[in-house]
Amino acid sequence: MTALDIVLVEDNDDHARLLEMCLNRAGRAINLRRYASGEQALAALLGGAGTGPLPDLVLMDINMPGIDGIEATRRLKSAARTCRVPVVILTTSSAHADLCRALDAHANSVVVKSVDFPGLRDNLSALVHYWSDVHLRTADLRRPGGGAIT
Repeated sequence: MTALDIVLVEDNDDHARLLEMCLNRAGRAINLRRYASGEQALAALLGGAGTGPLPDLVLMDINMPGIDGIEATRRLKSAARTCRVPVVILTTSSAHADLCRALDAHANSVVVKSVDFPGLRDNLSALVHYWSDVHLRTADLRRPGGGAIT
């Protein structure tokens, strides 16, 4: 089974370690790249020559200094290179306004982080399994100029 290439955009080191621990226990092979800010993620995915491999999935925190997760998502979704890469917003907020802002930025999904470890682990495991299955069926469609959806 091919490993799922995940980009985690999370400014809090403790949260990032916890999320990484949960993702590694999801029961699927993953390659995880972490960026500590929206700026870093955008530079890596859009900056320079923009010829590096795209991830299969981006997990994006909302609340970050500088370019927050909503704006970073908006920029990823508006760029031809990354518009088809799934972006899932991870947030502790269940506020209606935050969820709507994430969807308005064209996030593929929003996951409210569980406050307990087993709940968070289960949520992320389900997320990894879902996107792994989607990835297997749609990998060629996410490349710029990839096949048409029929």
